[in-house]
Amino acid sequence: PEFDTLHTAMAKHAVQPASKKRKAANNSVKTSRQKKSKTLGTVMDGSRSWTAAEMKVLRSLRSPEHIQNYIDKLPFDANDRTFSVRQTLLHKTGDCFSCGLLAAYCLSRLGYPPLLLGMECDPSLDEPGHIIVPYRRHDLWGAISKSNYTGIRGRDPVYRSVRELVMSYFEFLVSKSGVKILRTYGDPFNLDKVDPKRDWVWRTDIESGGSHIEPFSDKCPRNCLPAGFSKTRLCRMRGTTLKGQKLGANPKCSY
Repeated sequence: PEFDTLHTAMAKHAVQPASKKRKAANNSVKTSRQKKSKTLGTVMDGSRSWTAAEMKVLRSLRSPEHIQNYIDKLPFDANDRTFSVRQTLLHKTGDCFSCGLLAAYCLSRLGYPPLLLGMECDPSLDEPGHIIVPYRRHDLWGAISKSNYTGIRGRDPVYRSVRELVMSYFEFLVSKSGVKILRTYGDPFNLDKVDPKRDWVWRTDIESGGSHIEPFSDKCPRNCLPAGFSKTRLCRMRGTTLKGQKLGANPKCSY
């Protein structure tokens, strides 16, 4: 009996195996990190972090449809700013470019490459270009797009080529007076390839944290109109169709 009592006492004070020590230490560090994360309200993404509020929004955008619905609800920014993703989440407003960066980032979280595609309008008219966020599903192209006009927003993935996708915007990308103005477009480009540091996601030290991406969207060498086709032959959008385009639009800006 005395031996058993002594053996039990020694067992209680025995040195734990190294593997158990490491496990206990890892659990302690993990708990510490969890407490710290909860206290700071942040979630890590690479070397930078999202607040818990930002992450709640991002986690809710679980499909292209969710992303399109979210950016549709954001007020259209008429102040000619190109926000980074973080700035768009912060200000809760954006134009086609700012919301395009947000949409591309959200798609990248779902496993799609973060792509943008630029469209340019008739150079003889004082009209801005447009940005869409193309994505490919089952070899068919679709897009997410923020617009002040109803007809040039998202597209379901039913188009066999990028050109088909772009031309679906042709009849609807019009001036305030209804003139069809889409003339050229570029190839989709990957944001992570032109900015691998992802400043387009995080930058907040300047007002337009995503403006350094704009030059890449300006490369639009592909023509929409067939060779020899005169733009004077294009019909103008009029009447209730044009009114429908502007339904709920911010009157301070165009599409």
